[in-house]
Amino acid sequence: MNNSSLGRPMAVFEWAVKTVQRAGVASALVVLALVASTDASAALAENAVVNFGVPTVGGAENHRILPDEIRIADDGIVNFIVGGFHQVTVYSVSRNTRLRDLAEQIIPGQDYAVTDRVGATILDTAQRSAANPILIDSDPNGRRLFIEPAASPAARTVGVYFPEPGTYLVICSVKGHLDDAMIALVTVSSAGSDD
Repeated sequence: MNNSSLGRPMAVFEWAVKTVQRAGVASALVVLALVASTDASAALAENAVVNFGVPTVGGAENHRILPDEIRIADDGIVNFIVGGFHQVTVYSVSRNTRLRDLAEQIIPGQDYAVTDRVGATILDTAQRSAANPILIDSDPNGRRLFIEPAASPAARTVGVYFPEPGTYLVICSVKGHLDDAMIALVTVSSAGSDD
């Protein structure tokens, strides 16, 4: 595949690379989010790169997943670039579950359950890790697809494989970070579908 066959997405990517080179790493988060959302009509990406935490800032501003809505083709991988003390966790949710509906269920400072569009419980924040009680360890209905083995402050890349179409909730399992709505949705579609 050459640059001319890629058209607009390649031009946007080249612009993004030049912008990051000029402005520095802090701008990479904005540029990555912009590139990810630039051409919704383009073919589904096989893989995606997502920022899991904002490494240049601390506190609640670090508790973000950018972009927070990701679309890939089935058999794809999302590579989460983790910046800060976080734990990547992924749950399968019902189709048409919306990020806004999930965020509205978050009650900072309290324990709460999060349900999907059809009312199925995805997680309950009262269920915590025995080894580290700030970490949520909840999978009441067997819908957890992936949980990172341990939370860590080290910068790292966590790749999550999505083998089949569906909608997936991504959270940071650190309770205080989930309280700040550190969530995203991954929509996985068959390569030839309109989903």
